[in-house]
This record gives sequence, structure tokens and C-alpha cells, in this order.
Amino acid sequence: MSGSRVRQRAAAPGYPRRILHNAQLMRRCGLGGERKGQRYAEALQSLLRYQANERALRECKRLIYSWMTMAITAMADGEWVNVGDMVQVPDTYDTNQQAGYIVSRSGNDFETSERINFSGSMYVQITDSSGATTARFPASPRSDTQFGFTAAVPDIPLNLYDGFDVQSPSRYVIATSEELDAGQWTITAKQPDGQGGTAITLAEYSDLIYS
Repeated sequence: MSGSRVRQRAAAPGYPRRILHNAQLMRRCGLGGERKGQRYAEALQSLLRYQANERALRECKRLIYSWMTMAITAMADGEWVNVGDMVQVPDTYDTNQQAGYIVSRSGNDFETSERINFSGSMYVQITDSSGATTARFPASPRSDTQFGFTAAVPDIPLNLYDGFDVQSPSRYVIATSEELDAGQWTITAKQPDGQGGTAITLAEYSDLIYS
């Protein structure tokens, strides 16, 4: 068993512990001692000790750096995402993360369904006609309207709502780089909700888990 002191995050107990059992190479990672609320991950049947050790270390980091979870309901096309995918989910209650759908585009000028309030250096990501997400591009306010932004996004095909052929328009999320990072989540479970949508469970994503 190995242990190391970690900086406390939220209400996290102080000591992550990693245990490897030679017989079955079981990886067990727990936070805290014998107390209520202890969190641990456990898995079996690793073939190599190196693989078991790496997985145990990864699970320890997951327990330390991924504390928040969230449940959302997506539209039916949410079935195309998979468990383990990293997705961008804006927080509707966070005014620093602004999202909506694209109404029209003319050159680098985009018209949006929602008013955008700019503060600091803002970046935007957009979904194309197949649902793929672009990289982040610097965005600036338009001079003629608050319902839009200007960004040098490549000439990608967009879904523009017309009520007939296109009913699921291309969406955008715009925020500072730090706020966009805060909107990254990992899919841990999904299933149809029985009402034409997809119920998705998410866990907080952090690059530190994989460092």
C-alpha cells in the first residue's frame, strides 16, 4: 500500500491509498480512512502488474480531481455519444457560459438566438451539420447587434433551423477559456429516457487525471 499527502479539494479526506494484491492484481483506490463518505474504486483481472499499477494510479487521480457529477437529458441524437467521451456542456445557471443556436452566418459574422454579453477574452465553439464540434476560436462583439459575434471560423456546413428540413440547428457555446474548461465533462452512463431523449450521466473532467 502506498500513500501520499494531497491538497484537500472540497470536502476530500486527506490520504489517497493504492493497494495491489499479487494474487489477483486487484486495484483498489480509496480516499480517507474508516469514515462515512469514503470513496473508492475497485477493478479485477489485470494481466500485468504494470497495467494494474497504472490503472490504480489513474483511479486515484480520478477520485481526487473529479468530484462533481451531473445528469442531463439530451435529444434523441444523444445516443451517438459513448461512455468515456469528453463533451462540452455549458452550465445554464452560469452567466459566464453562454450558449444557444446559430441563426445565420455571413462571412465571419454569426447571428445567434441569444443575446451575448462580452467580458474579457471570449472564445467560441460551434457544432457543424453532422454535430462535430470545432476548435475554440477568438470571438468579438458585432457592431450592429448584441445577438451575434464575429469569429474566424472555417467555412463549415451548418444546420440552420427552417422548421421543415432542419429542426436541430447548429449550436454554439461562448465563454472565456477558463470557463470553457470548466464546462468539460466525461460521459459515465447513458440510456434512452423512454420519451424520445437520452439520459446522460456526467463526471467532472480534468487534465490532471491523465497527467
